[in-house]
This record gives sequence, structure tokens and C-alpha cells, in this order.
Amino acid sequence: AARAVRTEGEPIIAMGHLYMVGGEISALSERKVLGGNQHALPVTIFPNDVAYVALGHLHKAQSVGGIPHVRYAGSPMPLSTTEASYTHQVLSVRITRDGATHVTSHHVPRMADIVRIPTSGAASPAEVLSLLAALPDKDSIEPWRAPFVDIHVALVAPEPGFVGAVHDALTSRAARLVRIERVRGGTGASL
Repeated sequence: AARAVRTEGEPIIAMGHLYMVGGEISALSERKVLGGNQHALPVTIFPNDVAYVALGHLHKAQSVGGIPHVRYAGSPMPLSTTEASYTHQVLSVRITRDGATHVTSHHVPRMADIVRIPTSGAASPAEVLSLLAALPDKDSIEPWRAPFVDIHVALVAPEPGFVGAVHDALTSRAARLVRIERVRGGTGASL
């Protein structure tokens, strides 16, 4: 249909919100989109004469199937704490009359950091509370710049007061709690 109505030399641009074969997902922030009972669609669904394919759904910017003009632009901001070290961007696309596509990435500065406590692994409840106490004072940073906090706590037994203690510790800190992940201890052997 697009070929039938385009003028001579006019490029075709396609858009889709779908999950493509080989697409890299961002853990904790995405779910697969099913299309026609397929979990992922092949890049071959787009004809060779399409100048650019703008894809949505996956949050990390990437080309698909090694084809530079079939791309997910990615999210311009973090949508999960797993994206703490990922550089977000927006893309500008220039398509010439002869169909050549030029894609330029523009870094999007992060207004608030994502802080993982501890920086790797998991810490005991006491260690987590100590690390929270070391965060900057609430009045030292503008509220919109306060970091998002992702806590990983190692539990060997139930700690019923831990979540309340975390909230109490953060009342005077420049921080926004996003998640508490409980890492269970034990041998892993079946009961």
C-alpha cells in the first residue's frame, strides 16, 4: 500500500511495537509481546526497500539482526534498577532522497542516580541499615534529584521489622526507595 501511493524516490518508514528475534530485554521492566502466537518475530518481516523501521517495546536501544536501519530507539530514562549502568539515549534519524539512512545517538543525562545497596551481592539487615545511614541528608539534595535506592538484603531467618526499619532510616535521607529484594540463605537442599 505504501509503495502504491509514494512519489518517486520517497522513502518508506515502518513502525511497530513488538518483540523481535535477538532483541535484548531490560530485566525487571519488560514483558514479551505476543504476535500471532509467536514470542518473537524475525527481522525478515520488513522488506528490503523500507528505509527505516522504528520499533518500540524493548527499552534498550539496539539494531535488530545486524541491520542498522531496523532499530529500537530505547527508553530515554531508566525504567528498572537493572538499568543503573546503562546509558540512555534518543535517536535522530535523517533519511536522504536516495534512501540512505543516518542515525545519530544523543545521550540523555540522568537527573537522579540509581543506588544499589550494597553495590554487589547482598548484605545483612544490619549492614543495609548502616549503608542507608551513610546516604546524604534529605536537605542536601533537591527532592527530584534524590537517588532511587534498590536494596538487596540477605536473610537467614524472617526479619519482620526490617521493612519498617528501612523506612525509618530513609525518613532523613535523600533517597527514594524503589525495591527491597530479599536474598534467602540456606543450603539450597530440598526439605
